[in-house]
Amino acid sequence: MYLPSNGSPFTANTWGYVAVHEKQEANRSATASHGELPRLPSREGRKKAKLKKEAKLERRADTRWERQIELLSRLLGVYDLITEDRECPSFPAETSAEVISAYERGRKAFVKDDCLVQLILVGNMDYSNVQLTAICTSAKSAGEKLLSVYEQSSDQRLDRLMEQLFS
Repeated sequence: MYLPSNGSPFTANTWGYVAVHEKQEANRSATASHGELPRLPSREGRKKAKLKKEAKLERRADTRWERQIELLSRLLGVYDLITEDRECPSFPAETSAEVISAYERGRKAFVKDDCLVQLILVGNMDYSNVQLTAICTSAKSAGEKLLSVYEQSSDQRLDRLMEQLFS
């Protein structure tokens, strides 16, 4: 803190002003050191931050993405829904209470696992692909939709078209 020496031009009023000013600066620095609440980014800032994020699924040929989805779904025991080995149980012809309750349990388990697969897929896609699959009601239909869209622009699709054209 600055102390005026004898013979200083500061008067009592000036000295009071300097002291108040120094106290305000001390309060500001204390607030800054404890951390203020962060300011929310503007709409443009949020859009830029979103664009900077790595796109989670740019092409269907992204083998890393496919491998991650495969491993995660195998870990959770729902890979058979992606490969279409497991289908929703159909309503039984018998109407006994035991058969109907078994059907209901199987159906609930299927719906739960299907929702889990859809959650895995949606959680690992960028916004445009989420919008693309928004109308899909099952994981199977979402997978087919992605495959149909990205197969059209893939090299594999181009090779198949060339083969059909020249054969």
